[in-house]
Parts: sequence; C-alpha cells; structure tokens
Amino acid sequence: MKVTQASSLRGIGSDIGESVLNKLASHRATLQAELARHVTMKYTPHLIFHLDDSIERGARVIEILQEIETPRGDDK
Repeated sequence: MKVTQASSLRGIGSDIGESVLNKLASHRATLQAELARHVTMKYTPHLIFHLDDSIERGARVIEILQEIETPRGDDK
C-alpha cells in the first residue's frame, strides 16, 4: 500500500477537514486491514484520525513572540 501526503493541508477549512476525516473514517476498516497485511504485529491497532493543528498553533506562538520583540512606539 502506498500512502502519499498532500504538500500542505495547512489552512484548510473546517468543512474540508471534516470531509477528509469522514472519508478516512468510512474507509478505516479497509485501511486497517491493509496495514495488517503489510506490518507484522500480533494485533493491529485501531486507527483513529484527527486533524493536526500544531502548525497553526506554532505559527500563532511565533506571531506572539514577534509582537513582543517589536517595539510598539518610540519609547526608547
């Protein structure tokens, strides 16, 4: 089984994200069966899908840090 990842899912709308999650969830059993065929394990883990928002959270932290570093006026 070949798995590819989109170059960037960053900033996708919640509707699109929900649509992707629904598609993955609807095909979970098939994906899990394929995983079991290609990976040697006593038990195949139950697959759970969720959107990863760590990129957005990290970008927000960087924004906040840049705001702190930037002088807000001519208070020298």
